[in-house]
Amino acid sequence: MRTPGAKEREIAADDGARFTYRTTGEGRAIVFANGLAAQGSAWSALMGRLGSGYQFLQWDYRGLCEQGTVPCSPERHARDAIAILDAEGIERAAFVGWSMGTQVILEVFAAAPERVASLVLIAGGARTAWGSRSEATFPAKYLPSVLPLVERIPPGMHGFVQRLLESPEAYAWARRLGIVGESLDPDTFTMLVSDLERLSIDRYLETLRLLGSHDASRVIAAIDVPALVIAAGRDPMTSRAALERVVGGVPGAEYLVLPAATHFAPVDHADHIALRMKKFFSERGYAPVVEGALQECP
Repeated sequence: MRTPGAKEREIAADDGARFTYRTTGEGRAIVFANGLAAQGSAWSALMGRLGSGYQFLQWDYRGLCEQGTVPCSPERHARDAIAILDAEGIERAAFVGWSMGTQVILEVFAAAPERVASLVLIAGGARTAWGSRSEATFPAKYLPSVLPLVERIPPGMHGFVQRLLESPEAYAWARRLGIVGESLDPDTFTMLVSDLERLSIDRYLETLRLLGSHDASRVIAAIDVPALVIAAGRDPMTSRAALERVVGGVPGAEYLVLPAATHFAPVDHADHIALRMKKFFSERGYAPVVEGALQECP
């Protein structure tokens, strides 16, 4: 779904594939990398709270929705992010990744560290925390066993599942089960569900496999830019241990734990995250540009 007020632009990546990105605002650049099932609208609340003085850039991963595209690795998505900087004439940007997006922005740093001003990692580590990995949460340990069952769901059932998600009861059950936080309003939940309509289940599962085999742990020791890591205390998919692997490996990394947040922290805890990001950017030399001048820290 398109971010309100955003301008859409289409560019060609270095492999010739064309894709669309969105940009809104003016000032210092912040690039947002989505979670796997999320799209641009998931960042709207956070962008709005960060306010003016920034240019926000975001794109939807190719291979998930569009016809004629194939699922891609985090390394490929990272090169797409760099292509967006090139198209906009941006030398350096802050990168914010959520869930899968954290692996993508780590690969951006690996490919072009000179283009990265700072990193914000939300509810995601250097590798997927599921299956037999030591940092996997209890539910995530069983994800590899569940995926083959999902693959066998008849295509005709996909529409039925979508209708269930769109029912009034879905919001209430998502809150009861802790999938989303209690602060998430019904309209935002509906927006997130509507984004799922564009996804191809087959492409989603293939992207999930590529994600599961990816490991950006090698990048951690090389990070020499300011980093903020944000963990969600009620996250069934990404454990605090997965995030603390990053915090422990990056000198000077800042760490925030939101005890009541879920995996959907950027939408159900947008206020808290925006406040912390503002402080982080201001203290680390990335304050917003307002009326042609940089805001200085007191």
